Amino acid sequence: MPEYDAPPIARDANATPALANTRDAAINPALQSRAPRFAGRRRDMTPAAEPYERTAMPPTAVHFNGSVNLPDTETVMREISSRIPHGVRRMTDGETGDRNYWINFQIRKFEQMPEFETVSVGQAYETAPDAPPMPQLRLTEGASAEMIDWPNLGYADEYTRSFAIFERMQNEGTIPAGVRFQLQYPTPLASMAGQPESLQMQVDLVNAASSAAPRPLNFVSFTVPQGRNDIAYFEPLGGLRTGADTELYFALVPYHPDDQAPGTTAEQIENIDAALINSPAGPRHWGICTECGMGRVAARDVPRLLDLHSQILASSRG
Repeated sequence: MPEYDAPPIARDANATPALANTRDAAINPALQSRAPRFAGRRRDMTPAAEPYERTAMPPTAVHFNGSVNLPDTETVMREISSRIPHGVRRMTDGETGDRNYWINFQIRKFEQMPEFETVSVGQAYETAPDAPPMPQLRLTEGASAEMIDWPNLGYADEYTRSFAIFERMQNEGTIPAGVRFQLQYPTPLASMAGQPESLQMQVDLVNAASSAAPRPLNFVSFTVPQGRNDIAYFEPLGGLRTGADTELYFALVPYHPDDQAPGTTAEQIENIDAALINSPAGPRHWGICTECGMGRVAARDVPRLLDLHSQILASSRG
């Protein structure tokens, strides 16, 4: 596999000890103001909150959504293992190569099928102007879903190859023994139009899915816009009905850390912890992620984002 020449990240001489210990971490201004501190009392949404002795539950794990803009699977796994030595529970292959843009990998297969015809081509949602066009398809006249001869969509083949790399690297000790291999399949439902006003819609969706599913949900990731650090955004977590065995991940890793106001991440952490106290399952350990994948992040910026995962975990333990 080709080596990836990751650019060096400047170390801030004024970093706090917890942050300075993070490998080549560029300091995130959103963490410089203060690390979250918890007073050991219930932070209720009502003025008459009763004292509630507890242990703070800062983020302890990371999750990866979508693709990672690095050259290949081995580079993705090696960079993650090197830059985030603690907190990775599932290893992504980064959806590199032909899978690197959302559902485009599937669309190219569908365009070759005689049962489909193109209705229009354009942006499927508000995104970067240089994003590849996304066609809208429909069944041709006379075709029906029952008569479609679906081709090999290629995901099983890709993940078979990726798992072989994962297994080798884990046997070599590069990937820790307890980390599992992650498979992920993008769907059109993954797109969200605009930024949510709060977590209410996402909480409602998770509650509905967990109620209808015949098995527990293993993990869920929640969208958090980069600048939202107000308690109102996180308050709906008090109504989250998933059990404590469902891992929760929140998009606190900003794509543009230099644009984030000092203290934002620390306040987000504290507000998540405070809101989860009011949920039926109570406070629990949770984790962090990016809002979507890192496929559209410039390759030179990916190492810094990976370092930022470790930086946030380290600062929240401070």
